[in-house]
Amino acid sequence: MTYEDAEGETHTSVEIWGFGELEGTSEMGYGDPTDKAAGHLEKISDTLQKFGRGSSSDRLSVNVYTEQDREKEREYFEEQHEIWKAKHQRGDS
Repeated sequence: MTYEDAEGETHTSVEIWGFGELEGTSEMGYGDPTDKAAGHLEKISDTLQKFGRGSSSDRLSVNVYTEQDREKEREYFEEQHEIWKAKHQRGDS
C-alpha cells in the first residue's frame, strides 16, 4: 500500500500474507477459512479505495494543529507549571 501524508511525503507499506498454514483447514458449518479471509481482505480493500477517492462520506476525521496552536498550548502549559511551582514553593497543597 502506498499513500501520501498531509505534508506530501509518500509512504509505502508491504504486508505478506501466507495462507499455506490454512491449507486443509475447515470449520464445520462456517465455511472455508481461506474464503472468509479473502472476503475480509476484499472489505479492507474496498474501505481503502473509498479513502483514496475522497468520498465525502468516507473521509477521515483529522484534527490539525498549526504552529500557532502548538505555541499557544506551550505557553499555557508553561504558565500552569509556574503556578504549580509557586504554590508548592510556598508550601501550599
